[in-house]
Amino acid sequence: MAAAGVGESLRLARHLDLDQETVLKTLAGGPLGWTVGQKRDMILRGDYSDTSFSLELLAKDMGLTLSSAESPLRLTGAALGYLLQASAEGLGGLDYAALIGYVASRDTAAGDLS
Repeated sequence: MAAAGVGESLRLARHLDLDQETVLKTLAGGPLGWTVGQKRDMILRGDYSDTSFSLELLAKDMGLTLSSAESPLRLTGAALGYLLQASAEGLGGLDYAALIGYVASRDTAAGDLS
């Protein structure tokens, strides 16, 4: 899930004291570029209220994906862990890009959430 990847990149950047805008410019040139390009303004503002597809709907879809998969999808499971935690904290109605800000602000990885 690209949003979780962008969030983890920004979390790492924060720990390394890197400039967020510079990191976003760098990410825009790689495989996460589409997500960064579409959600850059939201990320910089920290405002995910202009919802094109909600975080809770993404969690539902990812849950369905995991329940129908015939083999373990660990990265999808980790991203779903973040989505469920963020929804439980009241972010479910926001745009799915809220996952970026949520992951970036965490001090634990999805596998550490309980």
